[in-house]
Amino acid sequence: MLGLNATQIEGALYSAFGPRWSSTIYGASSQYKVLMEIQPKYQAFSDYLSKIYFKTPSGSLVPLDNSPP
Repeated sequence: MLGLNATQIEGALYSAFGPRWSSTIYGASSQYKVLMEIQPKYQAFSDYLSKIYFKTPSGSLVPLDNSPP
């Protein structure tokens, strides 16, 4: 209904709760890998799942806890 599939939801949850290297920043003499994850304080309680949003194909943001009408 919202245009999201299970793979997109799985990817977002893995990005939040598992380690995911998102990019590399290149400096003049060094490289820095960027690790994307949610802060540990937000991993402690399931209530914080409502803070995870997905971008739909139309560009709108939908919270994980969104339920269809």
